[in-house]
Amino acid sequence: MRSTPIHALLQECGEVPLSLRRRKLQLLYAIKLQTSRNNLAKSIIANSWETHYRRFKAGAEPISTIVSEYLGIVKGLIEEQMISDTQPWHFHHTNTDMELRKLISRPKKDNPEIIKCYALELMDKYKDNFKIFRPTDGSTTENGQVGSAYYIPEIKM
Repeated sequence: MRSTPIHALLQECGEVPLSLRRRKLQLLYAIKLQTSRNNLAKSIIANSWETHYRRFKAGAEPISTIVSEYLGIVKGLIEEQMISDTQPWHFHHTNTDMELRKLISRPKKDNPEIIKCYALELMDKYKDNFKIFRPTDGSTTENGQVGSAYYIPEIKM
């Protein structure tokens, strides 16, 4: 009795070939090592004289040889995403003014014009603290949930 070849079944199921999955994991690990400044395992992706002068069998190359071309392509992007040396719990707490949220989320909604005036008043109150780039985006879902986006040029966020 014959069955369907395993590679055909894997492709039909949308399963990526094992060699590509391994390659992806190697690249993700290399990027993780590259973005951290003091990871002890970072030496496995560093170039050394051994990787340049030794001959390796196909499939037995060191990880530094495998990922070097890819890391050269994404080097600029990786440097922008470097992990901070300061742990997140050491950052200063940011004070957030939640007055407008309290006004909007009350069960008995106020007139939208009043809310708009109050929002403009708060923007005027904090105008010296930061500037919000004008082209902002906001949307409302069918069930009334609201989302928004903004850009602050000073901190590129």
